[in-house]
Amino acid sequence: MEGKRGGEGKGRDRRGPHPAPPAHALPPQLTVYTGLMLLGMYALAREPWITHTPSLWAGWPAHPLPRPIAAYYLAEGAFYTASLGMLVGWETRRADFWAMAVHHGVTAFLVAASHALRYHRVGALAMVLHDPSDVLLEAAKLASYARRERAAAALFAALIASWAVLRLAAFPRIVWSCWADPPAALGGHPVGCLEMAAGLSLLVCLHVYWGAIIAAVAARRVRGGGLADAREEEEEGEGRAKAR
Repeated sequence: MEGKRGGEGKGRDRRGPHPAPPAHALPPQLTVYTGLMLLGMYALAREPWITHTPSLWAGWPAHPLPRPIAAYYLAEGAFYTASLGMLVGWETRRADFWAMAVHHGVTAFLVAASHALRYHRVGALAMVLHDPSDVLLEAAKLASYARRERAAAALFAALIASWAVLRLAAFPRIVWSCWADPPAALGGHPVGCLEMAAGLSLLVCLHVYWGAIIAAVAARRVRGGGLADAREEEEEGEGRAKAR
């Protein structure tokens, strides 16, 4: 899940021939996500516009593209493009397959479009708000597989907090800036701005959807269950319904 992660269930996908990624695939995934997060934090650390959304637009299109942000864009764009291909051609198709496919496709498009139209301030800030939750999600899964229950519980609690603060609170502010700030800063919405705002708004809807899944896992945890992917339970429920 976020949103952007493949399943790790056992066995073969009922709808396809490809096996789900095993537990030993999680450390490389965690390494990649951590690298992207650190690169994004480094790229944006000294930028004055990261805490003032109207500054995302002031002076556009004459926004310089620093090399660290260019490298961050290249890394994230390559990651999402590759993730979409792996999701369609290799990973297990879970209950949220289409949501994940839409997420990866829209995100890859937004990365490319925002770079081409010089909206890289908005794009880079949106990406850096995503990365910490992905790191915490993979770390929580890895700790759960390793049967480190206390570590898994702590990481999952941190995931819930990061998802609420970064994806459900801070990220919508960036999206709202795309709708509200350009008229004051630029006298109107420049080319592609409204389309980008619509794409980012779709990502907010997906964040809410995956947030509900995370809430379901949290509720099960309170009842004494584990931290397995809630999508697996949904698939098992669908399988039992079909069997009847």
